[in-house]
Amino acid sequence: MKAWWYGFEPLGIESPTPVADLPERSTEEVNEAAERAKAIQLIWGDGYLNPGGPDYLLSLVKPLNVNPAMSLLDLSAGLGGSTRQIATTFDVYITGLERSPEIAAQGHALSIRAGLAKKVPISCYDVEHFELRPKAFDAILGQYLTVGVRDKERFFGQVTQALKQRGQFTFTDFVITGASAQDPRLKPWADSAPYPITPWKVEHYVDYLNEHGLQCRISEDQSDTFKTLVLNRWHQVVETEAFRNLSQPAAAALFSEASKYMEILKLMDEKLIAFYRFYATLKAVIQ
Repeated sequence: MKAWWYGFEPLGIESPTPVADLPERSTEEVNEAAERAKAIQLIWGDGYLNPGGPDYLLSLVKPLNVNPAMSLLDLSAGLGGSTRQIATTFDVYITGLERSPEIAAQGHALSIRAGLAKKVPISCYDVEHFELRPKAFDAILGQYLTVGVRDKERFFGQVTQALKQRGQFTFTDFVITGASAQDPRLKPWADSAPYPITPWKVEHYVDYLNEHGLQCRISEDQSDTFKTLVLNRWHQVVETEAFRNLSQPAAAALFSEASKYMEILKLMDEKLIAFYRFYATLKAVIQ
């Protein structure tokens, strides 16, 4: 099975660029992945695999002034909770891309179930080699976007050339503050991540965007907001009936998730990393 292709062509994506064939998964592995996704949604909400949720999402996209005439791209669609939220709130078409083949397949199935297969298609992409159609989107967004991308320069290059005139780009990411990317104190966090992490400093993000066709208008430290999102959700979850009746695989998934975020919060408290929101606009081309 090709990781890219799920039987439809997402708006603005070059027809389809296949990535490496996926190894066959056993029924047990597939079931474990589904159980893990179900457990994580217990924490972050239906359709969400990371801290955030509908209220935070709407604050993130507020500067975009989304309306039904726009074409949008979500580069971190996950299971599509945030992507479908944007589509239904603003009556807009939005293409969703997700790097995990299994999660992308589940996300698109959820869009079909919600009657949003055409309005919110979700497919898999290779973050290191994807290509976007030039001038295809009015706005592009993503959450926790590039910390796990090795070639950020190429990634941002694709984003920039895919924006229409007056296009907008907003995303959140973890950044390093008091450390280098090779600091051994970051190793427990790196070990818990599903992909190799290569964090940049906030100045690196701002300078790179500004020097390569975009104007970074907002770079906001939202670490306190992130901490609140994480802690509030955990406090709510442990009081639920579902939490008290978890299966063994689900309990293991929640323990793993808790350990990961405890490490992230620890690094934030030690001022080694931070959580930032960025908002940029495409620079006008002088004819």
